[in-house]
Amino acid sequence: MKNKTIVSKLAFIGAVVLLLLLANVLIGSKINDRRNVFNDAVDNINASAGGSFSSEGFVIAVPYEIYDIDYYGERKNKKAENGERVFYIYPEASDYDFTFATEKRTVGIYSSPVFTGTLDISASFKNVEIPADSKEKDYHPEQAYLVYKISDKSVMERPVFSVNGSSDGTYYKHQGICCNLENPEGDYKIEASLKIRGAENVDFRLNSSSTSLAISGDWASPGFTGYSYLPDERNLSDSGFSAKWNIPFDAGDGSHLIGFDFVQPVNLYTKLNRANTYAFLFIIVPFIVLFMFEIFASVNLHPVNYLLCGAASVLFFLLLLSLSEHMNFFASYIIGAAGSGVLVSLYTALVTRKYRLGAVMAGIFVILYGYLLGCLQSEDYALLMGSIFAFVVLAVIMFMTSKIDWSSLKKMEHADLIES
Repeated sequence: MKNKTIVSKLAFIGAVVLLLLLANVLIGSKINDRRNVFNDAVDNINASAGGSFSSEGFVIAVPYEIYDIDYYGERKNKKAENGERVFYIYPEASDYDFTFATEKRTVGIYSSPVFTGTLDISASFKNVEIPADSKEKDYHPEQAYLVYKISDKSVMERPVFSVNGSSDGTYYKHQGICCNLENPEGDYKIEASLKIRGAENVDFRLNSSSTSLAISGDWASPGFTGYSYLPDERNLSDSGFSAKWNIPFDAGDGSHLIGFDFVQPVNLYTKLNRANTYAFLFIIVPFIVLFMFEIFASVNLHPVNYLLCGAASVLFFLLLLSLSEHMNFFASYIIGAAGSGVLVSLYTALVTRKYRLGAVMAGIFVILYGYLLGCLQSEDYALLMGSIFAFVVLAVIMFMTSKIDWSSLKKMEHADLIES
């Protein structure tokens, strides 16, 4: 190769690389667009299923009124109020037993899990006392009611509360299910069974001095981090999980949560974005291999040949995106890799008229796609694998080109190392 010719070709190849990297950026933008569409679909599914299930537990609510006090300490008029003023009495102990089953709901081509289940609740109140009236406040124990704080969208049917063994009808008020109490003072044993639904996560706010919770269901990958307490016991399997909490000494002020999230396997679009970050290798490495063919295999390639090979390599990521939205990710990966790799390898064999070079290119793609699949399956070691891979590629290039006189860009004697 003449000096000016090779410099011009390298400049053109560099421009092709930049063009293909720009195309890769556009594919990354398309992945993010599809992720946003997926997230909107999941939000719609979750909202229609009741959203996250959050329980604040049973409380006894006692309405009261506040009065203004004049300069002499005498009661004047009742203060204006926005809504009902309520004094809450919290239980001594709360016990929850929740069993559930999940199903996939779909919007278009997108799906997300929702759950339905049964929540059995037991709460006990000990020595309930209503504060004495004062000049500033009047309490109304005759208007007291029991309330279980929960979103109305989470309830599948109207429950019945058992209050000290007597069944009481319920109604909805103040973001909770309520029943009236004739006299809130004394001891209370509350029991209830609720049919509930939801999505995303299940949490219970600790409003008792002592709380126990048992959960079992068919979801195989619950997430327990991000909550105030981890379960004391948990059993995980491919068919579901069970977990138990026993918190005997929490302050019961409602600031602590226990529960779990419906953790899905690595999100498809997270995998696609991770794959797309390695796209530069699928541009650079094949170009280096083609350039080595020109040096060592007595072939002369046009920059358009580089452009077409690079375009076929980048197209793999668009194929992976479109296929994986309709089928298993691994199957999509194999189909896309086989299509792109075989196309570039056959094209290399045809334009060089040396089929062994096509076989060499196929072997390079096997290594590249195998490496990328390993990175996708082992996120914790992706950086280590990438560093070692880059080092090996550089070492091979350095040793293969160690005897080339780059100053005159002449091939070493007997440079045609790969025969057709």
